[in-house]
Amino acid sequence: MQATPLAVGCATVAVVLGVIGLYLDSLAAVVGMMGLAGLLFGRGIVFLFRTARVADNLQVERVVENRPVYLGTSVEVKIRATTSTVRGLQVRLTDLPPQSAVYDPGEAALSNGLGKYQVRFMTPGEAPFRGLQLETADGFFTVTILHAGPRDIGERVFVLPVEKGMSKPGLGAGAGATELARAGSPQGEGIRGFRPFRQGDNPARVDWKLSAKHGRPFVRELNSETGNAPLVVVDLPAPETCGAAAILSAASAEIKRQIREYGQCTLLVIAGGEVIAFYQHERNLVGLLRLLGLQPPESLHPMFRVKDPVVLMEKLRSAERELFLPSQRLAIALRTVLGAGVRPVFEREADQVLVATEQREVVVYTASSADTSHLNLIAAAARRRRRRLVIRLPRSEQGSMAWLSPYPRVEAI
Repeated sequence: MQATPLAVGCATVAVVLGVIGLYLDSLAAVVGMMGLAGLLFGRGIVFLFRTARVADNLQVERVVENRPVYLGTSVEVKIRATTSTVRGLQVRLTDLPPQSAVYDPGEAALSNGLGKYQVRFMTPGEAPFRGLQLETADGFFTVTILHAGPRDIGERVFVLPVEKGMSKPGLGAGAGATELARAGSPQGEGIRGFRPFRQGDNPARVDWKLSAKHGRPFVRELNSETGNAPLVVVDLPAPETCGAAAILSAASAEIKRQIREYGQCTLLVIAGGEVIAFYQHERNLVGLLRLLGLQPPESLHPMFRVKDPVVLMEKLRSAERELFLPSQRLAIALRTVLGAGVRPVFEREADQVLVATEQREVVVYTASSADTSHLNLIAAAARRRRRRLVIRLPRSEQGSMAWLSPYPRVEAI
């Protein structure tokens, strides 16, 4: 609760009267001070009572037009709010869309209990409204209250990703009907491209002609076998993470593509070094997309700069060749780490997922760059199970992956 200039003026006068009464022993000044203090106290109690009455009787009806709602498209929100009318109290209501939505706050303000504004949802998955902002004021005080209860949030909006090939509904189509790009007939295993040889690659896939031409080994990248879509791993980003919307959008589009083409999707949802959910051969598209709207929990198994064992082995060989004392100490520490044989919990869980799935390719969608420990553990498990690993991340984060394992192929979205 904040005081208006009138209340501040009354408080100032009361303080002055109190000082005068204290130093001049003036009864009139003391009585005037007490009268002003009582006035402010009484007006504050009355103001809070009136505000509570308005808040308790607040009823909200919110309608989101243009369903279904797709990522990045503008939709219209209509809202109607009713409450008790209190004489002498000014009431202002403002609707609060999801945190990730883009909108004009001025348009979201209600006039006479009615409001209509445009909003764009920038994150796929469930997008709950934050509620209503209630502002009340009289001549002496103002207060702002956030109403975030279930009745103020209303119906949750589910935002679908926009994928390539999607067009607007045609004439005569039913409500929300869309035309989707037709999937081509499944192709058998073929060559998708070539890339330089990495440690852990299958030597049988080395293309000797191309390797001889360029003077270094190249391997063939094969398409997935018919009906064998890659395992999708989504590393849930925090809402404030740079590139979070791009990663979730790309992952949502991949999940939707797999269900459309293969009729199912195998999805592993993680948050750093935590496994959130694992669904194998899941056909429920809406259920899978809802998982991408979950809030990442605080890590129960924090990791810090866990490196790939292959990288540690190379550092060990380099340290053993040095004669300086710091290098020898580093070699002793590396031998201890490599010889421990204890794998982190997250690596064991990732290994169990790869054992339970038949996918030969694993695609990870992540916006993580601060600590890539969990990505290195996934890479170690993928190399152990002879799975191809692709890590997709925002283009802005591509240059900050110095701690990443050299095993996976890194692609920018």
